[in-house]
Amino acid sequence: MVIELAEYIIDDWSLGGLETCIGVRSKNTDVATPVNPEDKGSWKKLNVVFDVGIARNCVMYCDALFITHGHADHSASLTNALGKRLVTSKNDPSMDPTLKVFAPMFLAPDLEDTVTRTLRNGCSQHFMSSLQMTSVKLGSSYYLTGSAKQRFGQDNIWTVMPFRSTHSIPCYGYLLYLEGRPEVAYTGDTTISLFYLPENQDLLYVNLLIIEVSGWDLDNDADVETTHKSGHIHIRDIVENKEIFESIKNIVAFHVQPKYSAEFIQSIVERLPEGVKEKFYVCMSALNNFYGN
Repeated sequence: MVIELAEYIIDDWSLGGLETCIGVRSKNTDVATPVNPEDKGSWKKLNVVFDVGIARNCVMYCDALFITHGHADHSASLTNALGKRLVTSKNDPSMDPTLKVFAPMFLAPDLEDTVTRTLRNGCSQHFMSSLQMTSVKLGSSYYLTGSAKQRFGQDNIWTVMPFRSTHSIPCYGYLLYLEGRPEVAYTGDTTISLFYLPENQDLLYVNLLIIEVSGWDLDNDADVETTHKSGHIHIRDIVENKEIFESIKNIVAFHVQPKYSAEFIQSIVERLPEGVKEKFYVCMSALNNFYGN
């Protein structure tokens, strides 16, 4: 199951505390076809994955993987993802097994060390050679597909800027720009205060915001308090701060916890205020799978 929007298709796999791996690709994108270096339109198509707490199939053909922080439900399956790329490339010679990974500077060395330790246990050397790690830092921007700059100029490619999320441990979100405009943002785990940081104001104007929402009992003060103490957003935060989402075209919530049923989540969505409800979607595939639906 996927979430299908006007311009993007979302592989919506996320279950708070257990596993998150969310794929985002432009509509009408053949995931198995690499970018045509002579086609400007091809460069504008997006095919990326955010976090790798589980190595979903979307990671096999993505152009880049973005990892936000070190909690296992967001980062533990990098080696598995590399393995899937390698195996798939053996059956599809046109596929590049190299996995481009963007990770915070405080986390990237540990991720690379994890892959190196796998090699010591007898895995193929190709594991390390297929990993292309970019250690990102705040205040810097990165080209999603570097060679496009030389071909078409800076304003015709995707660029990426990490931003600081406000979680219980260090965490970066990612803001993707297309032709210089804020287009797609992924918050990672965070609190609502993220959106009030002066350096993060471009988040309020994206086409697609993928936002962590862990707590969902709208009428339960204890649920709100527990969610906030663990460094997460509660759905009440969305309701009480609805004005900051006015200019965002699509909102996709991830990180639903398994203590809530799909029916309960849907009942809460129906209570969201006008101006939010009609553009609000929830990553439900993993939750439905958890309960055998």
